[in-house]
Amino acid sequence: MIVDETTSLSTLDAHEVTFVEQAGLRAQEEGQPRISGQIWAVLILADRPPTASEIARILEVSKASVSTNTRLLEERGLIRKVTQAGKREQHYSLVKGAYAKIAEKRAIDFEDRLAFIRNCRRHMTNARTLEQLGELERFLALQAEKLHEVVDALKADKSEAA
Repeated sequence: MIVDETTSLSTLDAHEVTFVEQAGLRAQEEGQPRISGQIWAVLILADRPPTASEIARILEVSKASVSTNTRLLEERGLIRKVTQAGKREQHYSLVKGAYAKIAEKRAIDFEDRLAFIRNCRRHMTNARTLEQLGELERFLALQAEKLHEVVDALKADKSEAA
């Protein structure tokens, strides 16, 4: 997608619009603001790092809403501000390696839950409760293990590309 003064949802092709809309819905399903997913999608599609004003125009939302959600995406480590020579306004781009960071955070989250379940399980005596906690423990352990494999693979890809 070429970003210029005429770019908006109405000038994108049908596949790009679907991608932006679906990214927003996926973000919303994960408990994130819909617009944060849409901004992420715009940054993937953009031929260069767009400004907050350009993102607002493309998505047909307020600049304040873009500002709030770009800050959220920055805090999550997905995007970053970049400067361009001769330009006053901040531009935004995706962070390289962000997906490995996301997977690592989720793996740690599963490990924290796993530790909690293991601790609870030590204090339980009911056979049915122990069985169900055992299933949950296995699920959490497998999730953490597989996510660490994903992190390792993504980091290996990154080091090979360097």
